[in-house]
Amino acid sequence: MKIFVYMALFALSVCGCGGGDDEPGGNGGENNGNGSNGNEQVFTGMATNVTATAATITCNFASNSNASSLQLGVLYSTERSVIDNKQGVLILSSNVSGNTYTLELSSLTPNIIYYYRAFMISGGTTYYGSVNSFTTSQEEKVSTGEVTDMTYKSATISSSFLNKYISSYDALGVQYSDNKEIVESGKGSAVTTSIVTSGNVFTITLTNLTEQTTYYYRAFVKDYKTTYLGETKSFTTPKNPVDYNGHAWVDLGLPSGTKWATMNVGASKPEEYGDYYAWGETTTKTSYTLDNYYWKGLTKEDLVARGVVNKNSGNDYILTASYDVATVKWGSTWRMPTGSEISELEKNVDVTSSKQNGVNGFLLTSRINGKSIFLPASGSWDENGFKNNYTYRGQTIYILYNWGAELNQYYEERGMSINISDDDLKYIYYPHVDRYKGLAVRPVTSY
Repeated sequence: MKIFVYMALFALSVCGCGGGDDEPGGNGGENNGNGSNGNEQVFTGMATNVTATAATITCNFASNSNASSLQLGVLYSTERSVIDNKQGVLILSSNVSGNTYTLELSSLTPNIIYYYRAFMISGGTTYYGSVNSFTTSQEEKVSTGEVTDMTYKSATISSSFLNKYISSYDALGVQYSDNKEIVESGKGSAVTTSIVTSGNVFTITLTNLTEQTTYYYRAFVKDYKTTYLGETKSFTTPKNPVDYNGHAWVDLGLPSGTKWATMNVGASKPEEYGDYYAWGETTTKTSYTLDNYYWKGLTKEDLVARGVVNKNSGNDYILTASYDVATVKWGSTWRMPTGSEISELEKNVDVTSSKQNGVNGFLLTSRINGKSIFLPASGSWDENGFKNNYTYRGQTIYILYNWGAELNQYYEERGMSINISDDDLKYIYYPHVDRYKGLAVRPVTSY
């Protein structure tokens, strides 16, 4: 409740207040009532949560009376003399706890000094605290909004700007990073929009975030010559609620959002080869030949009829969950990669020969965010046994094959795979391998 008063607070005077003026400054309580009790005192507190238009005042009091019978509040003004004379704007507090009361001053003017003092009316007598002051902050031309609709990988932010300062603009957006210094230096990743609602509100959604990570962000508005920046704020993404069954992944920043596992099915470390499977089978074998292949001789139509594959648009035949060994062994959030996901990987990583704990393999490093995964040179099994290297011009060339989820639409006895070899031209390609052969599997997830 706010009451504007620019006289000697007549309502308070008739309650019996009077006496000499207090000495300004400090937080001490003061009794200006006639014949007052020394136990009745009120103490002006400091202003907190000061913004351009609001402030919180917390004061203390001592009284022999029950708090419910007291009138507790603050007088404030932009003129010191008004407060010294016990005039100004009167606001009463309804938030009393013990011997403390709190109230909010609102609709203030930016960048102005406000003077204020506590008062208490007890038993018809008015008691005053000393005079304090605070200065409201400057009005923000751009106001960085709070985060809403946050998930473990995304966050929505609605910010605004003041029309009276910014009448035109070339770009609206949010800068963000997990490094506060980067954001405060005016850098960081930027997401922009051209859509403004309610005259001056613009909304940005950040995507491809990392779970349990603190991000710093600030809104910005650019015109042809000036960039206006809002306050830097932060948020922390929650833990991903999806159950990955204890298997880790790396976000390489791929456009599709696909994440690649850190190790193969059956492995306990990234450098281990893991288990080997024929395409569409979900159990390991001691040998891998055409004769012991479970789906020997079946056409793609036969495989569709038996529920082994589904035919998707573009004549793609992809393993169903029941015959995708990554899903069967690791759970519903995991699967073997499709042809488009293998192609996406190939286009967005650099491949280098590498060793991890003495195991030859390949380091795939994202050109987008610099993160990497290690794929061991797992080779393959067939009727001639296991092979993961060959000799060329006296040099040992290591190779890997990992199954993909797709059937070759032209040669139905083959399945798609990832292949990398340790030659002069190191790159990923996706040939089609006879389905009966035993290959390792590197799962992916889209969650």
